[in-house]
Amino acid sequence: MEQLVHGRGDAVQTPLQHDLARHVVGLDQLRRATERGLYNQGWKDSSDGINFANGKPAEPPTALCEVQGDVYAAYLARGFSDEATARSYTMRAAKLKVAFNERYWLEDRGYFALGLDGEKKAIDSLTSNIGHCLWSGIVEADKARMVADHLMSPEMFSGWGIRTLASSMGAYNPVSYHNGSVWPPTPHSAPQVSWGMALFQRLTP
Repeated sequence: MEQLVHGRGDAVQTPLQHDLARHVVGLDQLRRATERGLYNQGWKDSSDGINFANGKPAEPPTALCEVQGDVYAAYLARGFSDEATARSYTMRAAKLKVAFNERYWLEDRGYFALGLDGEKKAIDSLTSNIGHCLWSGIVEADKARMVADHLMSPEMFSGWGIRTLASSMGAYNPVSYHNGSVWPPTPHSAPQVSWGMALFQRLTP
């Protein structure tokens, strides 16, 4: 991850200039700015793309797991700045990582929640989003293998690729946009998941 973010300080300045007051316990929530905006704000931006394990839609604002990973990576990137800035953002990254692993980990299921809904309730569906978290480095080492194993389980891995939503989930539909389809390599999907698993030796790089 350090190789990825080194020298990219300018690229991560914009998200860090946003109002950090949106954070809940250091966790970034997203909602549409107007009624005309997309209902779900995240890479799964379809209106039915964020669901609980039983298929019930989650109410925004949502604090999606991969967004926390992106913020974490951005904080690490600022660690390559001057000494004072580096110290500040390195501490923020460490605090965010602890908060994420405490609030999002579903101990009884062995994977991370898709996010937190508007009432701070864990969205307990099994999705490809957790692979983005492996890639960003926000996942603690003792949880990484379990996450990777879930991503390669029969419920998630179709043979063609990793499903956006596990086949065991209530909203699963293999021909949907974000609820079970397998996405081709795109800038916000399969490469991050594959890279994340490679980092933890679940796949050969």
